Amino acid sequence: MNTKTKSAIFLLLIIAFIFNTGFAFELGVGTHFAQGRGDPTTAFEWMKSAEMKAFRDEIYWDSVEHQRGVFEPNENAHKSLQAYSGAKSAGINPILTLSYGNPLYDNGLQPYTTEGRVAFAEYARWLAEQLNGKVNYFEIWNEWNMGTGTNPRLLSSVPVNYVHKDPLNYVKLASAAYDAIKSVNPADKVIVGAVGDDLNNWSWTRAAVNAGLLAKADGVSVHLYNADWGGNSQFGSHELVDRLAALQVILRAANGGKAMPIYVTETGSSTNIGTSKPLGVPENVQAEEYARFVLESKTITDLAGIWFYDLVNDGTTAAEREQNFGLLRADLTEKPAGCRLRSLAPFVRQASLTKKVSNGNAQALMFTGKDGRTLLAVWAGDNYGDGHTDPVSHIVVTGSFASVTAFGQACGDRVMDGFKGASANSIKIQAGSYPTLVWVESGANLTGIVRQ
Repeated sequence: MNTKTKSAIFLLLIIAFIFNTGFAFELGVGTHFAQGRGDPTTAFEWMKSAEMKAFRDEIYWDSVEHQRGVFEPNENAHKSLQAYSGAKSAGINPILTLSYGNPLYDNGLQPYTTEGRVAFAEYARWLAEQLNGKVNYFEIWNEWNMGTGTNPRLLSSVPVNYVHKDPLNYVKLASAAYDAIKSVNPADKVIVGAVGDDLNNWSWTRAAVNAGLLAKADGVSVHLYNADWGGNSQFGSHELVDRLAALQVILRAANGGKAMPIYVTETGSSTNIGTSKPLGVPENVQAEEYARFVLESKTITDLAGIWFYDLVNDGTTAAEREQNFGLLRADLTEKPAGCRLRSLAPFVRQASLTKKVSNGNAQALMFTGKDGRTLLAVWAGDNYGDGHTDPVSHIVVTGSFASVTAFGQACGDRVMDGFKGASANSIKIQAGSYPTLVWVESGANLTGIVRQ
């Protein structure tokens, strides 16, 4: 990242502390109802208990249209439609992702012809009609930039005019779907992008923006992962937030300086164990990463929501990465990450970042909730490093504090381990890259950090 970009990000973050865009902030989870996995009733019960009252799933195009122009959901799609239909009455606000290709059009590839785009838009319109008043967020495709959802065998003999992962074709598809959904209910929000890790300084996203991505968009969604880079300087929530800050600059510059809501519709870390790469993280580290990310991400003014991938482990093979992203294990017992988010979500969803101070890599963030409570989060370090540990730093947070109380350690992680005492004008913290959390009184004043 060059000096000019860093300066722009720094300026934008300062603006973020002064102005509030007023976006509703969603906190939710990914589910797999479209794949015939998971029970919506059980899932909704956990979401409500955690106050993570949102989920993200899909209803695949080829699961509802098996004959051109005829929409007849198969068994999995029917179950998904039932889950979406019952979400609002259960107090849950879902995102419906529209994907992937359909073998009836464009050989099942990413739609690239007018005929394919029109057909996809009709699929979007049909779902919007079926779920009118029950779903207010529609997301167009899933990780188009990574080719997700395209069978590699289909790419062995593609038409000469087909460009795989093409940002211009995506913009044309998203535009058609946007118009179709809005024709049913103009109040529905259409989220575009669903960009998988765009690690080359958002190069695909920049190309899509230059092709007109924001012309028809109520928000941009992205997916952020880096946990399998353990031991790498890119590991941890700080790197994810830096990427979001850079994206915020790009989107505002392309949107005439106005905010464009950013939705992180996937993020997470697998807790798979073993020696095979990519390595997972211990369950307590997963909890700490998630706690820090939901807190640190509040520095991004234009952030409108986070969905953790995913709610329940997709299997029981401990060494398999894709089976161990859940907040709950396959037997539905709660991991520390599920517990930690359940303890934080009721406050974080409605809290505002009111003060941030730093000293090197030591940071203290103060949040004020609508319920009047004030939370102080402190850490030092940008990543867990080799073995997912980071040297601790002895620091003193300065200010005025009439009372400091424990956040609680019910979740088996370390959110209070660093707290070493407090006085009227200081709080002692033995800080690592995981967050130490304490409640302070309403009206407390945070002034600085002193390293010892």
